[in-house]
Amino acid sequence: MSKIISFAICGSAVVAGLVGLGARASGTEPNAQSWEPYIGPILPDFLLQPEGGEFRNIAGGDWNVAIARDLPRSVVVIDWTYRPIGEVVLHRELVFSYWLSAIAIDDDGLGFLVAGKRRNGNTVIDHYTFSTPPIPSGGVTGAWPMAVDNIYDSAIERRDMVSAMERLSGTGDSKAILQFHDSHDIWEIDQANLPASLSLLASADPALGATFLIPQLQERAHFDLDVYNHASAGYTYILQSAFPGDHSVVITDPGRSGSTLNIQALDTNGWSLSGFGNADNYIDWQ
Repeated sequence: MSKIISFAICGSAVVAGLVGLGARASGTEPNAQSWEPYIGPILPDFLLQPEGGEFRNIAGGDWNVAIARDLPRSVVVIDWTYRPIGEVVLHRELVFSYWLSAIAIDDDGLGFLVAGKRRNGNTVIDHYTFSTPPIPSGGVTGAWPMAVDNIYDSAIERRDMVSAMERLSGTGDSKAILQFHDSHDIWEIDQANLPASLSLLASADPALGATFLIPQLQERAHFDLDVYNHASAGYTYILQSAFPGDHSVVITDPGRSGSTLNIQALDTNGWSLSGFGNADNYIDWQ
């Protein structure tokens, strides 16, 4: 029921070249305290995350696309399969100038969000978009351009490094849910108009006025954010920790439109009673 299907990265590397080198950093925003952003090296927590990716059938066409992250190498791998011949006909590896922390694939499969950390300390989120490749002739495709928009590029306390990110389904790939590593706060980012706007959804700090006060967010940042289609709760986003005893954070969207979200933290017993761990409660994506 999850939109994520894990797969192994295999085959020889074909480096497409550095991307993001020309992106403009917006600079560090002023802060009344003496806070400074983390500037590296990449934290072990991020390196421990398994390689994996997402798979999409492109609607109304003959293509499948698989997009994977390789955080230690700061690489995003894109493989296009042409269904009539059942073979990967286009392989690209995008090497980034900043180290990566999270990736989220667009629902339509024709783009992805990538978050990372620049050498100057800025947290960055870029949006890459593309079209399906040309139909292969003789097993080889033609040119395949892509576009990139920088939607977030700042160094702000409590918004330092994205540890988890997922597209907010039902919004036409204009919104995403993300969690920042330093604060564990959960935000919604809206890129319908650039620069993107952010709304604080949940925090453990009552002074911030978040829509949802979730004290359990104090525990640690999560790195596993998946979305499922729950029969009664609607689109269901689950933030889970690899550490036993930690709470899971469940974000539900009963209207499947991204307009009304509910957020709760569940301990092990609450998780069992809620039914969110029961695969029979989930339905296929429409």
